Amino acid sequence: MCRFFPTEFYIPGKICIMITGIGVYYPDGGETQRIGIVPDIEIRPTIKGIKEGRDELLEKAIEIINGK
Repeated sequence: MCRFFPTEFYIPGKICIMITGIGVYYPDGGETQRIGIVPDIEIRPTIKGIKEGRDELLEKAIEIINGK
């Protein structure tokens, strides 16, 4: 769920600045700000995979998408 809060304010010199604050939350309502997205599955490239020119992270993502 994302929430959008635009804010407008003026800084010296009569310069108008608009910023947005977007809150990104987990489905249970927990915040991600200052925490980050916590991965469900951690995958790291291996030396063997790098030598073979493989993208092991992409391979694992495809496996998960395909339900393997």
